[in-house]
Amino acid sequence: MIKKCKVIINNEAVTVIRFGNIEVQIPSIHKKADYVNVLYENGKYKIVDGDYKDNLTKNCNAKKDNKKTTAVNESK
Repeated sequence: MIKKCKVIINNEAVTVIRFGNIEVQIPSIHKKADYVNVLYENGKYKIVDGDYKDNLTKNCNAKKDNKKTTAVNESK
């Protein structure tokens, strides 16, 4: 799940964000930001870009190459 979260503390050592009603401390993002996009997956929090799409979305939108070969019976 990707969520836009408010940055509460941001210094050289750590960044603290509010993910819903939970405050999460992560390593510093080394940039000034009021909000960041956070991916929560398998119990871990990760900062992602605004245009990031998770694996589920990528797999649903992926085009499949249907390379089918047919055998033609040419026994004349």
